[in-house]
Amino acid sequence: NPATGSKYDANANVENKNIATLIGELPKSNFIRLNRKLLTDKIKEITSGKTTNSEKAAACYDWIIKNVHFPNGKDIILGYSNWVSLIVTLSDEIGNPFDYAYTYYAMLRYIGIDAKLERGYRSLETGGNSQHSWVTVEIDGIKYYFDPFTDDNNAELQSSDTCHDCFMKTYEEVQCRYVESEEK
Repeated sequence: NPATGSKYDANANVENKNIATLIGELPKSNFIRLNRKLLTDKIKEITSGKTTNSEKAAACYDWIIKNVHFPNGKDIILGYSNWVSLIVTLSDEIGNPFDYAYTYYAMLRYIGIDAKLERGYRSLETGGNSQHSWVTVEIDGIKYYFDPFTDDNNAELQSSDTCHDCFMKTYEEVQCRYVESEEK
């Protein structure tokens, strides 16, 4: 459950700490500082010349689709903590569905858009569901979906640089079904 009001640390609201969470806290302040630097520098680069939040949001989404890749056939560590995930995605430009969504979520929060990171399942065209992450933003009482991982795959299938099949779509407009996890 991402921390309310935190642009950089979605784990800031952990209430019950145990040895596992405390061990993860040791390098946390260094990772958060690195996140801030990487995120700030990348957003300034991506949004240069953009004036509105919607232009900045689209530029960040397109950057993810054009630059971040899921390393098919290569090892990728799943289950990063949020603050490590962002570092790897911004610096190495690789990621899994969570990394794509978390990076976009962090970018939106940084530019001032109250985004929500969602985790759950996405329906597959072949049937069944796949564990997945995406971002939602509520505007005028309407929930919009943003799924850069799916759009990256769709862009590749369409031999295109970008794709907006899952960019700012209502639930009725997206081509796949999202099922939010009951665990938050």
